[in-house]
Amino acid sequence: MEGRIGAPRRDPRLSAGLGHVGVHVSQALGAHARALDLSESKRDDALRPGMPDCQMVSAAEASTNIAEASGLIVSSVGFARYAEFNRMKTGDIRFRSVIDPAILARQSYAPDRTKRSNRSLPMSLAFFEVRSECGRDVLVPEPIARSGWGRARVRGIAISGALARAVEKSVDVEARPGLRQARWSVDIFRPVADAPLEVSASVIREGRRLRLIDATMEQEGRPVARASALMVANSEAAPGAVWSRPLNFEAPPAGLAPLTTEPRLYFSEDVGWTGSGEQHQNSARKQTWHLPVPIVRGEELTPFQFAASVADVVSVVANWGDRGLEYINAGVTVAFARMPDELELGLAAADRVEADGIAAGSAYLYDRSGVLGLATVTAMANHQHAVDPRRLGRET
Repeated sequence: MEGRIGAPRRDPRLSAGLGHVGVHVSQALGAHARALDLSESKRDDALRPGMPDCQMVSAAEASTNIAEASGLIVSSVGFARYAEFNRMKTGDIRFRSVIDPAILARQSYAPDRTKRSNRSLPMSLAFFEVRSECGRDVLVPEPIARSGWGRARVRGIAISGALARAVEKSVDVEARPGLRQARWSVDIFRPVADAPLEVSASVIREGRRLRLIDATMEQEGRPVARASALMVANSEAAPGAVWSRPLNFEAPPAGLAPLTTEPRLYFSEDVGWTGSGEQHQNSARKQTWHLPVPIVRGEELTPFQFAASVADVVSVVANWGDRGLEYINAGVTVAFARMPDELELGLAAADRVEADGIAAGSAYLYDRSGVLGLATVTAMANHQHAVDPRRLGRET
C-alpha cells in the first residue's frame, strides 16, 4: 500500500502522566479511583474532557486525602514525593510505587552543578529523621531504610551510614585536616528493627599519625550493631615500586537513571548497565553504581558517610546469583586509599570463596576517577529466606 503517513492523532486521555493513565486503567477494571496531583502544570490535563476524578491539591491537602484513604495507594512520583506520601499514610493502607522513568530522569536526578554529584537527590529523602526523646536525639527510620530481608528491619546501608555519621560527629574533623578515613569495619550482630534507635561514638586512640574511633548502635538499651573507624595522616608516598593489579572499571553512562525507587544502577557481564536489577538474576560477575541518599533528612551527606553506606552493598555484588541473594551479610570491612571525588560510587565484584555455608567476598570501590578502596564481606547462607534484588525499589 502506498500513501502519505500523516502525524498521529493523540488520544487526550493518554496525554497526561503515568499516574493519570493508571487511574484510567483502574477505573476500567471497576475500581473507584482518584488522582491527586501537586503540580499546577497538570491542571489543563486534569480539566480535559474525559479525564477521571482528578484534584489539584497542596501538600497539606494531599496529607488529608492519604490519611483518610482506604485500599491501595499507587505512587507514580519521584523520590521526594514518594517519601513524603509514604510518611502520610496511616492504618492498613497498602502502598505501592510505580515510578515513571521520565520523572526520575527529569526531577530526581536533575543536574545540580552546586553538588559533588551531577545527579543529586532531594534533601527530603533520607534514611532517618532526627527526633528528640527524653532529652536525647534518636534516629527514626524512614521508608527507604527498610530491609529486603524483612519489612520490619533496617537495611545495612542505612545502619552503616548512621554509624559513620556518629563517628564524624564525635570529633572535630576541621582540627586535624591531615587525617582521613582509611579503614571502616561494621558488624550487625542483631536484627535492627524499623523503630527509633540511638548511635554513639567515642575516640579510642588519638595519636600523631592515627585516630581510632568506635561507634555503637542501640535499640531499647541493647546494642545491635557496632563499627570501628581508623583515620590516618596523609604523607609523602614511598619511592619504591610495588606490585598492584591494573584496574579500569567503566562507570555507567552519565544520563542513565534508576527505573525504580532504589537509587542504584546495575551491571552484569553480557548484560551491561541498566536502570533496574531485572536482567541481572544470573551467576555472572556484577557491579552496582550508587547515587547519594542523605543519612539524616535535612543534613548534607559527606563523602565518608556515603562511602561507608555504599560499602555494605559488597554483599550484593559478591553474593547475588541465579537464585537471588541467598547469603546474608554478617560483617563488612573496607580499606580506603582515598575518599570519593564525587557523590557517585561504584562497586565491582573482585573475588568470592565459600565453604560450609560461609562466604567470603570482596569488591572494589571506584568512582569516575578510578579505584579508591577494597571492601570485604563475611556472609552466612540464608537461602530459606533468600532476597530477590530485582524487587528492590518496586514495593514499599
